[in-house]
Amino acid sequence: MFGLCKEKEEKAIELHRKTVVVDAHCDRIMAIMPEDSRPSLEKLEVEPKKSFGEHLDELEAGGIKCQIFALWNPDYFTSIYHQTALMRALQMVNVFFSELEKQSERITLCTNFSDITKAIEEGKLSAVLSIEGGEPLMGDVRMLRIFYMLGVRALGLTWYPRNKLADGSWELRSNSGLSTFGAEVVEEMNKLGMIVDVSHINERGFWDVIDISKSSIIASHSNCRALCDHHRNLTDDQIRAVADKEGAMGITYVSAFLDKRYEKATVERVLDHIDHAVELAGTDHVGLGSDYSGLRSGRKGLEDITQVPNITKGLVSRGYSDCEIEKIMGGSFLRIFKNVLIR
Repeated sequence: MFGLCKEKEEKAIELHRKTVVVDAHCDRIMAIMPEDSRPSLEKLEVEPKKSFGEHLDELEAGGIKCQIFALWNPDYFTSIYHQTALMRALQMVNVFFSELEKQSERITLCTNFSDITKAIEEGKLSAVLSIEGGEPLMGDVRMLRIFYMLGVRALGLTWYPRNKLADGSWELRSNSGLSTFGAEVVEEMNKLGMIVDVSHINERGFWDVIDISKSSIIASHSNCRALCDHHRNLTDDQIRAVADKEGAMGITYVSAFLDKRYEKATVERVLDHIDHAVELAGTDHVGLGSDYSGLRSGRKGLEDITQVPNITKGLVSRGYSDCEIEKIMGGSFLRIFKNVLIR
């Protein structure tokens, strides 16, 4: 693959092995939750439908050393009552901690940068918890503080639809920015030391976050609109603004965000988006945000987590230096963890 000679391919594999690879977004917790039925919402303790161990095997095979795990509520939990979204989020926290206990020799929940570095030194996967979509906050900033106490360190303000914080990118007719509550949440996140995630928010809301946030922000799993005109992708101006905010964007492998011609949504297209983002923002501000387990279909060369080393091989083939590759594969997000997750 990529036309690398044996010597360069071996170099790429070794570089990947020693690099701290960070994936800024996956939906694995959602994927192991039991069937999404209303009766299950009557209790906090639920049994996962599959083990977390299988996912950890895949992460290890792919060389991932730090993973942001999202607590995501499908829209049927958020469209009726936000109380339902809160209960589902708490169930996911409970399942995550249960699996964490079972796999304590392999994975550690990290709430600050020191935790992350310690876990990596011990050969464990460093896990960071995030919420995707602010519905579980129920319009009350005190809920943000409670989730912080539970170990959550990042929040994606919206998913596709509108919520009490802002409009998602799906609201194509809207020109609304952050609500008063949304602005309060961003300010409180800055105070607490939480990472603001602008993936999924609409463009007007994005610029409000840029104006309000005093800390670095991330777009955990977004691509370049110049290469694929999708409402979930960032414009060139947005990519530059993330960099100006000392943030980073995680290039995602979702076919629809890579190319409107699905047959072109391959690992090479992932590299194209990396190239474009680097040209605009530099390697300090570009990383990876796979969205594995949230993907609807695999793409050639990145069908599952175990194939992430193909990105490193591709970057070598495109002439990136070892230092640049280390930043893209994880260094950009590690810098943000160090600057924001300080408590």
